[in-house]
Amino acid sequence: KFDNGANSHKRVLEFIHTLRDKTDCTIYGGAVIRSGWRLKDAYDYLRTLPVHDIKAQAVRLPPDAPYALTAEEWEQYKDDIEAIGRSVIEDIEAGQVPRDKRFSSRVMQILLKGKKNHFCSAGFTSFGITPSGDILACLLVKGPGTLLGHVNDTDTKAWRDAGKKWRDKPVREKCLACKHLDLCAGGCPAIFPVVGDEECDIVYKN
Repeated sequence: KFDNGANSHKRVLEFIHTLRDKTDCTIYGGAVIRSGWRLKDAYDYLRTLPVHDIKAQAVRLPPDAPYALTAEEWEQYKDDIEAIGRSVIEDIEAGQVPRDKRFSSRVMQILLKGKKNHFCSAGFTSFGITPSGDILACLLVKGPGTLLGHVNDTDTKAWRDAGKKWRDKPVREKCLACKHLDLCAGGCPAIFPVVGDEECDIVYKN
């Protein structure tokens, strides 16, 4: 959130225009929603920026943490997700590519009747590297099996195999019985330990 007003917004625009002028990369506009700033406001702001794709999502924190959304704000957040979803449907029906990428992978899965075997590409084509050179399946995930190797390792196959082993861990029992498993593959391994079933509510709404 740009609390400094016009000056911060101006700097953001200058940065984006510099990227557009000097590179041909795709520019992704993102925002993290916290208590006191609703998804609709972030979505409306991101749509004003000269970027290719956008997505705003809630910060995932324990309920008593600073900036965590209140129960009322979570309900409002889910209402805003539905409104964004409807705008995405309108874009698709109008033959336009939706700018909000929140639903892209799920839309493709539904159209292609595909199945999601893993929540994301962590440990496969996406890795985390710490300042000390440790290679992790994901920078946001801790625990057994997440340390895959080191950037100085000559045998890269070893840490790639370790990443595959980490990815192939079983999903939760509750997830096995869920009708949405093919669309979320058990959810984000970084988020679920923090917020638990609250994340399921967001997946159901999506």
